[in-house]
Amino acid sequence: MKMSLTIILNGVGGPGYDENPAPIIDIVVEIPVPEPDAPIVIEDPVVIVDPVIPDTVPDPEPTVPDTAPEPDPEPEVPVVVIPDIEPEPDPVIPDDPTRTIHQLPVLTINNPEMHVNFNERSDGDYSSSQADNDFNFKWQSFNALSSRIENKRWAVTVPKDQIKKGIHAAKDLIGQSEYYFGYEIEFSEGYDLANNHGGKLPGMVGLNTALKKSSGSQVYPDGCNDLGQRRDEGFSLRSMWRKDGRMIGYFYHEDNPEMLPGGNNSCGHEVDYIHNGNAFYVQKGKKYFIETRCKMNSKYASDGIVQIWVNGFLVVSMTSMRLSHSLLYDINHMFIYFWHGGSSSTWEPSVDSKAYFDNFILQRTPISH
Repeated sequence: MKMSLTIILNGVGGPGYDENPAPIIDIVVEIPVPEPDAPIVIEDPVVIVDPVIPDTVPDPEPTVPDTAPEPDPEPEVPVVVIPDIEPEPDPVIPDDPTRTIHQLPVLTINNPEMHVNFNERSDGDYSSSQADNDFNFKWQSFNALSSRIENKRWAVTVPKDQIKKGIHAAKDLIGQSEYYFGYEIEFSEGYDLANNHGGKLPGMVGLNTALKKSSGSQVYPDGCNDLGQRRDEGFSLRSMWRKDGRMIGYFYHEDNPEMLPGGNNSCGHEVDYIHNGNAFYVQKGKKYFIETRCKMNSKYASDGIVQIWVNGFLVVSMTSMRLSHSLLYDINHMFIYFWHGGSSSTWEPSVDSKAYFDNFILQRTPISH
C-alpha cells in the first residue's frame, strides 16, 4: 500500500493576486506504508537482500576427528639428574675422633679360598675337631677356658692369671703372591684390656718349607727367635692388642728393625695402627673386621706391601717390605691365634675374658674396602 501527498505552493499576497493561479512548485512525495507484518519494500533500483545463512555453518578450519592421531614422537633428550649437594659432615668431635671406625663394613666376598662362619652351627661347645672340620687345620691346640658357639659366633674365653691359654692353630694355603685375609672380632664388655700387656691375633705366614730345626720340625717365624726371619727364612704378619686395647701390627720379616744393631731383641716388628693421626684403640662391646693385605716383593727388591684395614679404614701401610729376598716361597700358611702373651705375668688377664670371632675370609681381592 502506498500513500501519496501533493503539496501545491502558490504565490500569496501582493498586487495582481490571482485566486486560482497555476502552481509554482508541484512536489509529489510517495511514502510507502507497509502492510502490518509485511516486509518493507523500497521501490528503488537497488534491492538490499539479507545474506542467506544455511542451517549448518561449516567451520572455517577442517573438521578434527574425535580421536586425533598421536603426533610423531619428538626425539628423546637425555635427562641429566643433578644430585642434591649433600652438606659436608660435621667435623669430628675431639672426644670421639674415631667414631665411624667402630661400625662393621659391608663385606665383599669374591671367590674366597676360605670363608668360615658359624651360621650352620648350633649353640654349644666347639671342639678342636669341629674347628678342624671347618678350617682344615694343619695342626691345632685348644687350651682356652672355653670354646663355644654362641649366637652363630665363635666365643673363646681365656682364663685369668694365665698366659698362652687360648687358640693355637695353623693352616696351609694354596700359596699365592698376594692375598687379603680378614676376620671379625669383638672383645666382650667384661674383657680385661686394661691390666695387662695384651696378646696375639691371627695372620698370614710365608714358610720356607725346606728350613728345619735340628729335631727335623718346621721352623716358624715367631717366638722371639731370629731363626725364621733371616734372609729367605720366612715371615709372619699377625696383629696384637696391647694395654687398654691399643692395636698394632706384629711382623716377623727379613728387615725387622728389632734384629738390627740398636734393636731391642729378636721379637716381632711392632707397627701402630694409626687412624686420624692417632693410635687406634678397640672398644669393648664393638665389632671389628680386621683385614690384612700381603703382596710379595719382587725378586731381590724391597717392594713388598703389607696393609691393614679396620672396618674398611686403612690403619697400616708399608710398601717397602722384603718378605723373601730370592722368592723361595710365597704366602703359603696361616696362623689362627688368640691368647695372652708374652712370657711373663704382666701379660695375664685379671679376670676370665671372652672374645667373639666370625667371618674368617681369605681371597685374592679386597674384602672390606
